[in-house]
Amino acid sequence: MSLSSALWNLGDRHGRRLTWIYLGGLALVLLVLGWAPVRNRVFWRVESALVAREARWVRRVETGEALLAAGRLEEAQAYLEQLDRRFPARDVRHALDKERERLLLALGRTYEALGRRTLALATFTRLATFDPRNWKNHAELAGAHTRLDPNWSIPDEAGAALIELLRINPNQLQAVTDLATFYFEKPDFGNLVATVDTYLQADLYFISFPSLDASRVEQVLDVDGTWHRLRLYYPDAPAAPGRFSLPTRGYSAEVRSVTLQPALSVGRPPAEPIVLLPASGWTGDSLASPRPGLFQSAGSETTIHVPLPRDLPPIATVEVELRLFKPMREDLWALARRAYRSILRPQGLDSAAQLLFPREEVR
Repeated sequence: MSLSSALWNLGDRHGRRLTWIYLGGLALVLLVLGWAPVRNRVFWRVESALVAREARWVRRVETGEALLAAGRLEEAQAYLEQLDRRFPARDVRHALDKERERLLLALGRTYEALGRRTLALATFTRLATFDPRNWKNHAELAGAHTRLDPNWSIPDEAGAALIELLRINPNQLQAVTDLATFYFEKPDFGNLVATVDTYLQADLYFISFPSLDASRVEQVLDVDGTWHRLRLYYPDAPAAPGRFSLPTRGYSAEVRSVTLQPALSVGRPPAEPIVLLPASGWTGDSLASPRPGLFQSAGSETTIHVPLPRDLPPIATVEVELRLFKPMREDLWALARRAYRSILRPQGLDSAAQLLFPREEVR
C-alpha cells in the first residue's frame, strides 16, 4: 500500500478525531494570540530564548578573539574554523552580522599570524564580500594584501580594495594616502591627482552646537575649505552673554568675523550689529592659533572661544563667517605636489592648497 493510500485510510478511519484535534489546536493558537496576558508571556519567552541564543554565539566569538589575543594561534585556528562552519549569520541582514564580521576578522588575522597567506587572503576577501558597503572590511583586505605581498609594495589587489573603500568613504585619509602611494609607485600621476582631488571635493559635514554661554543651537557645518556664513538664532540667549563658543570636532578652522545682532525691543529702533574681528583674545580647546582667527587642530575635541564685550544688550542672532579644513598628511601632500607638477598642472596644486590649512602656517 502506498503512503498516500495509507493516509487516506487513516483519514477515513479517524476523521472525526483528527477534526477535533485540529479544532483544539486552532483554539489554542487563538487563545495565545487573542488573550493579552497569555500572548505577552508567550512572546516574552520566545524573545528571551532568541536573545539567549544570540548571546551564546556572541560569547563564542569573544572566546575566539581571546585565544588570538593570548597568542594561542593553533587553538584559535581550530576553534574559529569550527565556529565559522556553524555560525548562523550567512547574510548581512542577519541579526548577528557584526559578529560574523568579527569572526572572519579574527580568523583572517589568525591565519596571517600563522603565516598561511592564501587562507588569510581568502578569509579577508570573504570579509569584504560579506558586507561590501562596510568600508572597514575593504580596509582590512587592502591592509592584508599589502602586509602579505612578497615584494614589500602595494599590490594591485590592495589598490582595487582601496578604490572600493574610497568609493564608499572618500574621506578616509589613511586610505587616500595608501592609494596615492600605490599610484606613485606605478607611477600613475593622473590617477594620483584624481584621488587627491576627489578627497578634497567629497562632501563632509557634521552637527555642531554653537553656544552663547549656556544657550546652544544645532548647526550643520561643512568641512570643505571654502568660506561659509552661518546665521544662528538664539531665542533663549542670556541677557548679557560673556562668550561665544563654536565646537569644530577636531577640524582646523579660520574665522573671519563674528557679528552679534541685538534683539528687537518694543518702542526702540533696531540696534546696529556688533562686528567682532579676530583678536589675540580668541582661544581654542585643543587648538593652536598661529595668528588671530586661524586655528590648527591638536586633538579630536576642539572648540573655538570668542570673548564678548561687556554690557551687551540681549543678543538674538549671531553670524559667523568661517571655513573648516580637511586634514592633510605631510607625506600625502608631498606626493600630491610632485604629481601635480609631473602632469604640468601647477594651477591645480594652487587650487588644492587654497582648500587646505595654510601650509606656511603649519607648526
